[in-house]
Amino acid sequence: MTDNAGYTLSTAQVNLRKNCQKRIARIFLFYPIILVAAGFSKAYLQNDQAFELSFFSWILVEMLLGLLAFFIFILCTPKRNKWIKKNAKWLLLSRAEKYHVNKLHGIFNNSQIPVSIFKNLIRQIVIGFFIACSLIVCLSFSSIQVYQTMGATSLICCSFACWQLIYTCCIVLDKIQPIKSFQIPYSFFLLCWICFCSYVNQDHPVQVFPEKIIANKENNATYFKHWITTHTNDSSKKIPVFFIAAEGGGLRTAAFTAMVLAKLQDSFPNFNRHIYAYSTVSGGSLGAQFFNSLQNISSKNPRFYTKSVQCFFTNDFLAATTGKLVFSEILNYFLPFSVARFDRSIALENAWEEAWQSATNTSNKTNVFKLPFSNQCQSNQPALFINTVEAETGLPCIYSNLLLDTIIPLGPSRDIAARTSYSISYSSAINLSCRFPLLSPAGMMYVKQADGTTTRKHYIDGGYYENTGQETVLQILESIDFTKYPQVQPYIIHFNFLNESALKPTEIHWANELSEIFNGVYHVRNARDLLAAAHLKKYMDTHFSSQQIIECALNISPHQIPMNWVLSKTAINRMDQYTNELLQENISHKEMQKIFSAFSLLK
Repeated sequence: MTDNAGYTLSTAQVNLRKNCQKRIARIFLFYPIILVAAGFSKAYLQNDQAFELSFFSWILVEMLLGLLAFFIFILCTPKRNKWIKKNAKWLLLSRAEKYHVNKLHGIFNNSQIPVSIFKNLIRQIVIGFFIACSLIVCLSFSSIQVYQTMGATSLICCSFACWQLIYTCCIVLDKIQPIKSFQIPYSFFLLCWICFCSYVNQDHPVQVFPEKIIANKENNATYFKHWITTHTNDSSKKIPVFFIAAEGGGLRTAAFTAMVLAKLQDSFPNFNRHIYAYSTVSGGSLGAQFFNSLQNISSKNPRFYTKSVQCFFTNDFLAATTGKLVFSEILNYFLPFSVARFDRSIALENAWEEAWQSATNTSNKTNVFKLPFSNQCQSNQPALFINTVEAETGLPCIYSNLLLDTIIPLGPSRDIAARTSYSISYSSAINLSCRFPLLSPAGMMYVKQADGTTTRKHYIDGGYYENTGQETVLQILESIDFTKYPQVQPYIIHFNFLNESALKPTEIHWANELSEIFNGVYHVRNARDLLAAAHLKKYMDTHFSSQQIIECALNISPHQIPMNWVLSKTAINRMDQYTNELLQENISHKEMQKIFSAFSLLK
């Protein structure tokens, strides 16, 4: 027991505590290197087929990490390094500085220590401050290629180093107060300034095009009437019409959805002409909409769709988002206005756009992801329902190329496109559904209210409300009078991941009163998923057959294919192998047999 000043501690106790602190600090100084070395070895042993010259790559990386550890060890023990004493003496502290720096805060602090004693220490902090500021500015304005070259992990490590140096400088300013006539708590002042900027800043606005949205859009019933007339002239022939529901789950969901659709398209060239609607959430939006964006590209390659999907999803979409998150967006907290180049969600969209162009090998002018979403409003295009959630109201909103009228419950209040004046890009529309916390922030848009006023609304990940997209599919089906189209046979292909946690809820045993709240709020989404599936099944049983609901499940552990925004070559190879086995015509999988039964109507 001791007072806050520590006067009751003996010199031996102070030295013991200080030595413990030094040893713990040194352990954590080398801990990241040990962690990276162990992680890289684990990755090599589990995924050696993903590396070229794998063994030599592994040895080279481990040697470089060893050299880095040795360099840090030399810096930590400058007494053993004569070169530092001779040529870089400013790296070392004077004897007086060491004496005061090595004390615990508050101990032997009876008299005011003059700032001039800490000359070398302040010089080091100032040099570190300017190096950190230079790195932050450079990496804030860097291109996506720079981020992808560095990788998300190195960007995070670099960011921690830079912002710690700046924070240390703020602490020093608070202590020494360089402007004697105007003494303020610098750290507290910066905190107040950040709060002010947060209030006046536009807060991640969604990028818009200057041209206005096409106003003469049709509702679902009218659109389906025009769409079906372009697909058949023989009213006696059965027509399979596919409704795609793709649920959320990061790049894992996206890649699986796109890869299955691509392989079906490569096997059945007329498949895409029979897809009427996509109802997508989060990662499923990226996968399904990427597949849809390929429809107007002509290619003689028999496996064009599959190869395009594999090429697209081998890109690193995590690095650019992480780079903006840990550098430019922190910098943007200090600005009272929003800088588009600093926005991590825009960086994610730009990464998708570049990957789309690379995967399709097309010109920049034909990059569908960069073009206005309003281009999808032609009658020969599928109906697109990109599900998101309005943060201010909690309503499950939709960005669509159709008009959401009163046929769909609360349609006018949920129709984002109808409530905004300007069009956004295809990638921005997709990203409205993929805005999960930390990775991508809520997107701000100015929307019209019922009374005609315009206000700011924020849109977050569609999975907050219902993660499967099946509820929207049910509303689409209910708004179509299928008695007018007796030849139509609707099939729902639902891409899911067999959420066992929703089917087998765990018991609550720890911190019950808090756990009950958090578990209840979190599992409400799972309950909505189950209810949406049950209502859709009931509708199909009543009007058609529940056998026309096809559950396309990715039954692979997240340990093998992680839920992330970057997938390794090994993960893509596992996905490719799994989907190949899933889509074999002689497979006994009953859900896949439903697909081939539906395709038999196309022959």
